[in-house]
Amino acid sequence: MNLDDVLEQTQWDLFWVPGDVTVFDRPEILYAACPREEVNLNAVLRVRADAARIPALVAEVDEAHRAVRSRWVLAGASRHPELPGALACAGYAITHEHFAYAIEVSSYVPRAASPSVTVQAVATLDDLYVCQEIMSRAFDRPLHRDRVADEAELAVCTGSDARVRRFVVRDAQTSAPLASGGLTVFSALRFGLLRAGGTVPEARRRGAYAALIAARVEAARALGLTHVGLYARVGTSAPIIEAHGFQRAGPMTYWERAPKRCP
Repeated sequence: MNLDDVLEQTQWDLFWVPGDVTVFDRPEILYAACPREEVNLNAVLRVRADAARIPALVAEVDEAHRAVRSRWVLAGASRHPELPGALACAGYAITHEHFAYAIEVSSYVPRAASPSVTVQAVATLDDLYVCQEIMSRAFDRPLHRDRVADEAELAVCTGSDARVRRFVVRDAQTSAPLASGGLTVFSALRFGLLRAGGTVPEARRRGAYAALIAARVEAARALGLTHVGLYARVGTSAPIIEAHGFQRAGPMTYWERAPKRCP
């Protein structure tokens, strides 16, 4: 299995995007555009173009994302040698650097479970709200609630054929929420993408994240997937994932720029 190829392919399936997102999918480029200021909904996810086409593609995306923060995700074969220079000229700069990591489900060895934490699958809207609160605190981001969008997300992550499985780690004694994370299922690739994993600041180094990894790997095993993996950010999650035995592959870089005008 070429880990770079598989991890990049997981970014191309946009089943999860809301209805106000427009997806532009051609052989030479795949990107999403949304009028809302959410950078993950205004991102380029695949580039397969000749060098002569790169300036025109950068200009196209720059215009489509003019009113919002714009992101290019450069991973795998999308790391075109002409892109960094073209993006820099258009006002983009590197914001985050990651590496692809993956592990065979059959070779994963979980750490000894901490008796102080428990893990549960998300099954209700209240469970989903707990996940959102944990992510807001773990990554110091504003918390936004949208009942319609939240109910749509719950539908995606519950049921026997759910594309996404989400988990909450709680304190075994108090039931206080400590960590949460998701597993996105790519059955055709036999691969599970670990995503949105985070722990609230006061609960770190208590075994919550280790329990979260183990729960998601076990879910992948039950679904018949052969590998799980993720893009881990350099300096934060990457060392943790390496310590759990995940194999490092190629780099993935975010190039971003701020909005160019108000909508």
